Amino acid sequence: MTMKYLTNTTTLLLASGLAAGPAAAATWTVDPSGVLSEVCAAVAIASPGDTIVVLPGTYLPFDLGGKELIIEAEDPTDKPVIDFLKSNGGWSFTECMPTGPTHGVTIAGGQTAATVIDGLVIINGSAPMGGGVFVSGASPVIANCEVRGNSASGDGGGLFFEDSTSTIYNTLVTENDASRGGGIAAIDASITIATNSEVSHNTALEFGGGFYGESLDDVADLVAITDTTIIANGADTGGGISVVGGSSGFVLTLMESSVIENLADTDGGGIYIAEFVRLAADYADVSFNSAGIRGGGVMAQFTLGSSFSNSTFEENVAQVGAGLHLSHPIVEDRFVNALVVENDASFVGGGLYLEEAEPTVVSSTIAHNTAVDGGGVFVSGGSLGAAIDSSIVFFNTPNALSGLGVPPVTSFSDIEGGAATGTNLASDPLFATGPGSPLQPQGEYYLDQVASPCIDAGDPMLALDLPPYPGTTSTALTPDSLVADMGFHYDGVPVPPQTTVLTSTFGKGVYTPTPGASLTFTVKTPPTGSGQTQFAVITGSLTGTSPGFVVDGLVVPAAFDAYSMALLNTPLAIFPGGTVVSPLPNGSATFSLDESVLLTPGLAGSEVVHAVVIIELDLVTGIPVVVSVSNPLTLQL
Repeated sequence: MTMKYLTNTTTLLLASGLAAGPAAAATWTVDPSGVLSEVCAAVAIASPGDTIVVLPGTYLPFDLGGKELIIEAEDPTDKPVIDFLKSNGGWSFTECMPTGPTHGVTIAGGQTAATVIDGLVIINGSAPMGGGVFVSGASPVIANCEVRGNSASGDGGGLFFEDSTSTIYNTLVTENDASRGGGIAAIDASITIATNSEVSHNTALEFGGGFYGESLDDVADLVAITDTTIIANGADTGGGISVVGGSSGFVLTLMESSVIENLADTDGGGIYIAEFVRLAADYADVSFNSAGIRGGGVMAQFTLGSSFSNSTFEENVAQVGAGLHLSHPIVEDRFVNALVVENDASFVGGGLYLEEAEPTVVSSTIAHNTAVDGGGVFVSGGSLGAAIDSSIVFFNTPNALSGLGVPPVTSFSDIEGGAATGTNLASDPLFATGPGSPLQPQGEYYLDQVASPCIDAGDPMLALDLPPYPGTTSTALTPDSLVADMGFHYDGVPVPPQTTVLTSTFGKGVYTPTPGASLTFTVKTPPTGSGQTQFAVITGSLTGTSPGFVVDGLVVPAAFDAYSMALLNTPLAIFPGGTVVSPLPNGSATFSLDESVLLTPGLAGSEVVHAVVIIELDLVTGIPVVVSVSNPLTLQL
């Protein structure tokens, strides 16, 4: 398979990238009333690198074979339809689909991100795998599409990916069905779903109504879901999302996305993850989901230390662990600035249910959850003690903490029914209602800044220049300062990116490299939580130069382009020879690039984008987690 991870150093600095201008290619127009009346007819005569523009109309399925092509709608407001059930008309299925009509769109010829399917509606497909779109051994971009009403007897009713690093942008995946992955399935694939995409009203008989992911080979997979809504999907297990890692591991990132109103007959109404999976959720809203048995919002078992930050878990329902059910993690989970509220368990564990799990909970609020026992947190036998710091656990019914296991160790926290001794409180936190934010919609858990005992009562060792600070507990959005307040923090006054390019010898515009000169830029970045920040060089581009992973808009290529190779082959490029720098203090550091690299033949006229992404590698699991992303700087060679 193609490379799925970036490097094996503790923390990475991703810098620089190339967006080469398009090569000369032909453009073909498909018109229902024209000479080329079917997309497949245009595919048959097009050469790799060509563009096929499709006018509004209804067309037969097509197979790209081994060709790199761009297939795009002529009018994005009147999208052409690829209909598996269309009458053959003047074209036979044999001519359009050499291997037979098995999918709506087939891409299985080793294509890269140079292949783009843009602005199509794909409906009524039916196949064992990938009823709508089938991608195998290829990594196309699917953008601005609608994949609706397709089915698969196996995996991926709407879209199926295997051995792929594909990207889905601004696409609606709806009303599809399958055995696993009613909307989307990714098997041994690292894909990105981003930019206002929606996965809705899909169903699966088994796992993953909206999305199903599984890693079967010996390479860990990464699926990144960003700026996406996963809503009203259903399955037996994992109504919205279901991911099974296998021994090689699987990383699922859920950034600035919503998983809401999904239904599971058994476990994981919103999300189900199991077996060597690590979930990194940041600004995620996992709410209004329902599970028949365990984990209304999230069901996680035998996982690799998931992280839940700046995220909301609200009004989820299950018998056990309505908000989250955490079971037998291989590496313990961590909550930083999480809001777990108003969840309802018909048995135990309204907010959290811990089964041989000892997560760390920091600067979080667990409130107004209900259960027969353990309204806030229920600890089963075998759990040896979670850690709750600078948090609020209050107004849960019938109690804040309960169970058979070792009770959580609390510090600098407000626990209803607890002992108001040492650094802990047991007083009404005096919540206040404020504006919330687009990514934190539940605005009822600010604090009364005058009377709340939780103001300035958090752990004084928490660094207020690191997330979730300088967030706020104030309805006036005044950033927290001095000593941290207890509990969940909302976004306050906008602050600069965590990592910022401060100065550079270039800016926007044309830049002429000079042999022997050095192009430099200075970045300012906070240290990671481990205090062991390290850096090494790899390349990325805001527009993408080859198949890769999208990290907050930066595409990290899975296969190196000419500019990447020039960097790697230049001994004195940024961080000479890939030198590791550790630790980087909280301050600035300057990096330089021998401008001779920019004189590599073939780079003239290219756009180079430099950006900084800091990724901390877990020393136990080897799994990278994004810490911060800088602003990009662009130059035209």
